[in-house]
Amino acid sequence: MNTSYKYQPETIELSAKLYKLGPKTVASFEQQTGIVNHEPLIVILDSCLRYAKAHQIRYGEPLAEDYVLGPAFEQTLEGIRSLLNGLGALSNEKESNTDSKDNGVCSDLVQECLKVGGFPEL
Repeated sequence: MNTSYKYQPETIELSAKLYKLGPKTVASFEQQTGIVNHEPLIVILDSCLRYAKAHQIRYGEPLAEDYVLGPAFEQTLEGIRSLLNGLGALSNEKESNTDSKDNGVCSDLVQECLKVGGFPEL
């Protein structure tokens, strides 16, 4: 069984932009920690991105045009965005004050999911 997780290119690109701003900053450390250790909030955003792409492949139209799945997808992203107000799961498990994600990158991922899904930005 393959247990490695392969991120979508957009997730890697958005994380890499942060790293280029300063590889030794707290924000880049937090995001890199989350990427390497599969922070659940990063993985779920990446999975939403993959889901929106898969819907487009299967049905030939953006997720936003699906009157059942579209609203559910949008609500899911709104809920995930609200969870970004707290620390990541990895930080909570270790009782660390250093986060295991960068909220700016994760917010950008929310916007990327919406864009790929054919939705307006939140």
